[in-house]
Amino acid sequence: MKRSFIYCLSLVFLLLSCEKNEEERIPQPDKKTEGKFDRTVLLYLVGDNSLHGDARNNIDSIKNATKAADLYNNNFVIYADIKGQDPYLLDIRKYDDGEILIDTMHVYNDRNSASVESLQDIIAQVQEEYPSEKFGLILWGHATNWLPAKWFSDARSAQTMHFQTIEEPSFIRQLPYWDIPTKAYGDDDGRWMTVNDLQEALPDNLFDYILFDCCYMAGVEVMYGLKDKVDYIIASSAEILAAGFPYSEVAPLLLASGPDYKAICKAYYNHYNEQTGARQSGTISLVKTSGLDNLAMNVKNIFNNYQGDLAIPLTGLQTFDRQYTPKVMYDIGNYIEQFNSGDTFKDALNNVVLYEAATEWMLKGEYGNFQINEHSGLTIFPYHTLEYLSISEQYKDLDWYKAVYE
Repeated sequence: MKRSFIYCLSLVFLLLSCEKNEEERIPQPDKKTEGKFDRTVLLYLVGDNSLHGDARNNIDSIKNATKAADLYNNNFVIYADIKGQDPYLLDIRKYDDGEILIDTMHVYNDRNSASVESLQDIIAQVQEEYPSEKFGLILWGHATNWLPAKWFSDARSAQTMHFQTIEEPSFIRQLPYWDIPTKAYGDDDGRWMTVNDLQEALPDNLFDYILFDCCYMAGVEVMYGLKDKVDYIIASSAEILAAGFPYSEVAPLLLASGPDYKAICKAYYNHYNEQTGARQSGTISLVKTSGLDNLAMNVKNIFNNYQGDLAIPLTGLQTFDRQYTPKVMYDIGNYIEQFNSGDTFKDALNNVVLYEAATEWMLKGEYGNFQINEHSGLTIFPYHTLEYLSISEQYKDLDWYKAVYE
């Protein structure tokens, strides 16, 4: 989930006004009607939730950032489902003087945008109306890693835990427990998509990158589930503040034929690292999916060869989930090294995580704040230690579990 700080603006989407009279302005020449565009970027924005006030800011940032961008051979298309409005599809267009107009291309009946069907429909429509050599995808909204939907919506109010086994490890028996609110991506008025839903909804090899502008999605379970869908993924191990990515800087980079993914990640990190107080919070990772099969095989071998108890104590290991107990998102490098992983694992991880960066703290001074001492770029669920939780049954549905633990 994203975290909103002090502003929640009223969101009423109007066509952007201009200082000049329309008759004095010359629109950019009509876009190509034959052949393919160079690139189309689709921002799929699920804002029928507490983030509705932050959606306008992000869209305004994109609008301003595209003033200097080439929108003749490229498209920045926004699907927006925002609280209080019917969903709509927007196309950013530019006048010769650099001013930007957002055209409403389609308005849809109320729908569940956090569904396989909706995401598939919008992708297919954009692919048909904007035929392009390359496509990029931004998924914007709330998220909590791989965790499946339909659990308690508020962990702090839930006092019951479902055990899969009666005997839990003694070294964590004393910890307070409750069922974890488990949601993957979306939040369209309380409706969510799991990682397996995303895997079903996304076409194979259409997008060369996915950028997750939502929290916690740099989980190895998420990355492995999408490895056959896309070449590169940009995501965060921890929460992303509601302001999201600094689109004023990254939007032109996202439109490039061959995006500089590291530059996008560095822009995100630098933007938040330059903030002060609790806003100086951010983790970011660039993942190359082609190395994930080797990483999974390596982790499986490490577990199979380990001579000790795989249900290791988790105290002192780096976690990235701030609000839940027990913690379920651990730094994969910090966790796997407890099993005498060695250089082979490090090499496999380095072939997957091409760039990672993290601020010193997450939400310093806020509830549940934590220091970041370890950041390898991916998180992992410590299944062997927490397998008695009922959530472990949903974990078994993931491709990562099948590749590593079966």
